[in-house]
Amino acid sequence: MDDPRIMPLSQDDIDAGQLSSSLAALFTDAGLSAERATILADILIDSDLRGVPSHGCMHAPIYLKRLYDGTLSCLGHPETVIDFGAIAVQDGHAMMGHLAALDAMEMAITKARAHGIGLVALRNAGHFGAAASYARRATGKNCVGIVMGNATALIAAPGGAERLTGTNPLAIGLPGEGTDPVVLDMAMSEAAFGRIRMAKRKGVPIPPGWALGPDGQPTTDPDQALIGLLQPIGGHKGFGLSVMIDLLCGLLSEGPHGPDVPGLYDALDRPLTYSLICLAIDIAAFRAIDGFKADVAAYAERVRRSRTVPGAPSIAMPGDGSAARCAKSKGRVRLEPALKAQLTDLACQRGLDLAF
Repeated sequence: MDDPRIMPLSQDDIDAGQLSSSLAALFTDAGLSAERATILADILIDSDLRGVPSHGCMHAPIYLKRLYDGTLSCLGHPETVIDFGAIAVQDGHAMMGHLAALDAMEMAITKARAHGIGLVALRNAGHFGAAASYARRATGKNCVGIVMGNATALIAAPGGAERLTGTNPLAIGLPGEGTDPVVLDMAMSEAAFGRIRMAKRKGVPIPPGWALGPDGQPTTDPDQALIGLLQPIGGHKGFGLSVMIDLLCGLLSEGPHGPDVPGLYDALDRPLTYSLICLAIDIAAFRAIDGFKADVAAYAERVRRSRTVPGAPSIAMPGDGSAARCAKSKGRVRLEPALKAQLTDLACQRGLDLAF
């Protein structure tokens, strides 16, 4: 079955730099500073370039609507409410989650430089996209980066028929030799909710095992999945991880968790209030960074060269696929015609002459 994440039925592409300028202009019009608008646009575009459009520009229209309506605030930076040694707590006050998460990781890196480790718990932030974006920020500073966050409840317990916990992503990044770090980024559901939205927009079914309908029965109909339940990855193990991430992020930050986290596309009159943890570990506090990177590279090479069964593709390390898709994109972003038209119409409504 075609993967709706990477096999759209019709699509076009645009230069990433041009797209960044146009998106940033829209976000500036919605109230963000020009600098922060560009940073936000580039984070979204990076997800598309890496072949993860479910976390990229497809959400720009709903972000803009919420910014215009006031359920996402135009704050440029989160407020630090606790700053104690290696830890901090920040409040995003419903600001754009990408910008709040980026700032939280930057503070965690700064604390790791001083203490060997830094942990920042963030509350009341908007939808923050791909957790790997912030883990990679740490690897670029020779740190291990660990990011986890909660989200609106969509996942049922195995055998259950009620939304109890969110997709609650976890990303872990380690710097290696060369430019591409080793990065694991996974949601605790079999598929991201954004991938089901993409399938609905294209009129294609979703793979079996992704979701249940509202009656608790398995479904391949994206319409039923969107009003139903997501399946946890790995059964009770994925469900358990999702619960623990929800509790850690929500309780340490003293932010919303469980059913109190509103959905990005639901309850449009409610501010977004996700919780997040960013953890940075300064490798140099433990050992020489060059030796660490060499060991990561040697491990990765052993994995990639490992034997496979006949007919199977070569083994990949976490992050290999993302890096390969980014290189293959050659700096051009694939946007569905419907999304391009939506963004163009929005720009026209705002009196902006922008190219998508």
